[in-house]
Amino acid sequence: MSRLQDSLTYFVTSIRGNENLLAKLKFKLQVDELDADLIEDVNIEMSQARETASIYTDILESTMDTYSSIINNNMNTVMRTLTSVSIIMMFPTLIASLFGMNLINGMEGSQWGFVIALIISVFVSGLTWWILRHKRLI
Repeated sequence: MSRLQDSLTYFVTSIRGNENLLAKLKFKLQVDELDADLIEDVNIEMSQARETASIYTDILESTMDTYSSIINNNMNTVMRTLTSVSIIMMFPTLIASLFGMNLINGMEGSQWGFVIALIISVFVSGLTWWILRHKRLI
């Protein structure tokens, strides 16, 4: 679409140049009545071609804006989903880092310490997933 827009821009520019050339020809050359009518017909055709190219340019710009809006909406949905996933994954990382410190937390001697930290991580992640799902953020 970008190449088509560039081509239309070049086309409109060249038509304007041709219109200017025809205007100069009309006033500079000595022409008879038949040639003057022919130049006037060509001038009218150039004006119509310029208007048609301008209309096609406007349609193309509108179509490109529509595609851009659709792409932006899709990207917003993907970014929202990725943000939600990163929030859900943040809590197990936080819990594992808190229980994995070299500090006394009461669970370092327990054989169930890892299982308890794992259960807390799964529970908090599930709760976060449920809250985000309930608010329609996922």
